[in-house]
Amino acid sequence: MFETYDDIDRFYELRYEDGTVVNLTAMELYEYYLLHEHGILDSFERLKLRLDGGEEINASHYVYDFSIGGNVYRGKVKFKNFNAIKKNTTTIKQDIPNVICRHENKYVNQAGGIKFWVCPTCKKDLGNA
Repeated sequence: MFETYDDIDRFYELRYEDGTVVNLTAMELYEYYLLHEHGILDSFERLKLRLDGGEEINASHYVYDFSIGGNVYRGKVKFKNFNAIKKNTTTIKQDIPNVICRHENKYVNQAGGIKFWVCPTCKKDLGNA
């Protein structure tokens, strides 16, 4: 819809008070910011900076109801930076995918926001990392 924050990585977590969690790209977060009544007074740039700094942002979620011609309150929401969440979890070693390729020089590459395994020797598709 908008192409201001065009990316394909999932960066932000939107958590509803009922426990529902939605992962958003920066573009989806921007669309949410523009198209919903949320009670956030910061500009989107400031909101993104705060989230990227590891801050959690509390907001409200309203949905426009065409039958009554106004907003209906749906509850509280919380935004977090998804990368900050992943940094707090302990990760042991990344497993090499179970594929036919047996070369030792496999590595993880990233293009267009997608991480995938690469073998420069056999050039097989080794799947997402």
